[in-house]
Amino acid sequence: MIRLVATALRDPRRAARWIVRRLPTARVHDARPAAVLLRTAQVPDELAPGLSVVLTVRHDQGSFVPHRVAALRAAAATLGTDLQLLPVAYQGAGLPAAESLPQVGGALDWAAPDVHADWASAHAAGVARIGRARCLVVDASIEIAAPVIAELVGRHGLGVTVPVVRGTDDVVISAGAVRPSRVLAPARLLEGHPWEDAELLGDTEVFGADQPVFVSDSRHLGDVPATSDEALSVVEVTRRAAARAGAPVVSVVVGRVYRVGGVPPRSYDDGAAALVASWSSLGTGPDPVVGAGFQVEGTTADAVPVRTGVRSARQLVTGGRADPRFSVVEGFPRLRWSLKIAAHPGARGDDWGDVFFAEDLAAALRRLGQRVVVDRRQAHSRPLSDHLDDVSVVLRGLDLTAPSPARHNVLWVISHPELVTPQELASFDLRFSAGVSWAREMTERTGAPVRPLLQATDPSRFRPGLAGPEHRSEVLFVGKTRLVFRPIVRDALEAGADLTLYGEGWTQFVDEQQVAGEFVPNDQLPRYYSGARIVLNDHWEDMRRFGLYSNRLFDAVSAGARVVSDEVEGLSDVFGPSVQTYRDVAELRRLTTDPGAWASDDVIAANARAVGAANSFDARARTLLEAVMWRGTA
Repeated sequence: MIRLVATALRDPRRAARWIVRRLPTARVHDARPAAVLLRTAQVPDELAPGLSVVLTVRHDQGSFVPHRVAALRAAAATLGTDLQLLPVAYQGAGLPAAESLPQVGGALDWAAPDVHADWASAHAAGVARIGRARCLVVDASIEIAAPVIAELVGRHGLGVTVPVVRGTDDVVISAGAVRPSRVLAPARLLEGHPWEDAELLGDTEVFGADQPVFVSDSRHLGDVPATSDEALSVVEVTRRAAARAGAPVVSVVVGRVYRVGGVPPRSYDDGAAALVASWSSLGTGPDPVVGAGFQVEGTTADAVPVRTGVRSARQLVTGGRADPRFSVVEGFPRLRWSLKIAAHPGARGDDWGDVFFAEDLAAALRRLGQRVVVDRRQAHSRPLSDHLDDVSVVLRGLDLTAPSPARHNVLWVISHPELVTPQELASFDLRFSAGVSWAREMTERTGAPVRPLLQATDPSRFRPGLAGPEHRSEVLFVGKTRLVFRPIVRDALEAGADLTLYGEGWTQFVDEQQVAGEFVPNDQLPRYYSGARIVLNDHWEDMRRFGLYSNRLFDAVSAGARVVSDEVEGLSDVFGPSVQTYRDVAELRRLTTDPGAWASDDVIAANARAVGAANSFDARARTLLEAVMWRGTA
């Protein structure tokens, strides 16, 4: 010890090394099981009628499993088929090593007791346990509702059936794998495109699937390729199954199929390089994207990985202006339009008013020979397909949306004008306002012309005389609470009106017996408006102040309703005798109870037809198209 102390004083580092060499070695016990790696799978010879589902589960996505299992069981019940569920876990690429099977929040009979090294291995483990004649392979990251599962399985033919898969922003991830080049890994068909492009493409043959969701006859499944790259594994698995069936891989347009949690990173290992090389002798075949009205101008690829040299292709497409479902209208060019709205993607945004507004405007533009897509909140920027749009129309509500690369950027302020700044107005080529006074004020303030363009209706749907007995009501209000006791509803109740309410949140403010429902389907709304003796309407304070009329006014008046509204400048000039305003509860009571306060039924019906014709979406679409044409030639 004395010698050690002396050594430490002369040479501390030497003393430290001497101590470390004599410390006991720690024994590390790694309790984590090694990931299983399978590449072979033999489907049993005896298969019973029914559906086997190989549910692959990445080890960090166990929370998705209860929802997927519930949807699968509901789909099997719809199909009237026996269900065999085969969940198999696998290790996610680039993630910490799995220490156990995924936590799924309940009991689950795993088909295999191990965590597999990659998706291909998990798929092989599931395939080896198949016991039914038809097989759906689906990853837990694929969100697909029971009716869509039933449709996908029901549409399966002889080869392999794959759905179009979207991201949670409603932008297409892939409509299947295509090979624009013999030396590159396959491209994703319609990657980065809006959903409408896939709808127009329809069912089409592809090289393979590249997202882990497809349907095959079980006997055609088998071994998997020796790569950890998920996309290439799915391509080869589906390509082989189709070859055994002697039929193609077909991409089909069904309902919403989402990939949540993002697409996993690529794993370009030696097996991936060998697989891509094995495809080089195969022809590239016809290009499916042409079927959606595009032209392929070339092919690019991602960066070259240092070790394997595998590169994935990406198609460079142009065109997409023609919609074959609609004829050319003489005097108008065929342009591609994108309508950008504030509604959330998916079912969460389906009941937003601007969804219906955009759909009606899109239909009107299509009747003028235009091709139209609708981009919800998270898809306002589509880096891989923005360049295809000739015209971008921002239907301005709650969200600020920057101009796009389109040749013509149009801003149409239909609500919340107080959020729009002079800088925003200046960034657009054409500016419209749903309020006359706001258009005038902003033009004077900014020097940037803002043209009045009121909201609109579809008189082919909203017209008098549609109501049946079940749609009749005395006084009707359709709308959410907006988390407040809306004044016109409060005043109507104080006035003693026989009020029928539809909308979310009203039981917080009124007796639940007065709430007829939380939602009226948009296709039924004309009947309810037509069947109401009086329809109530109100405005956001900023819309009232700046003269932006609620879209409810256009729809209800066109449907033949008498409407009581809060006061907004110029209402009678636009809506005639069909709309009256009130200032206090006594006046509201008179308007909701005294038939003599209103014009006759014949006068109201005639006014409904006139208002609908003057303020139709067809008229608004023509105004927009003519403005774009004039700007293009100015």
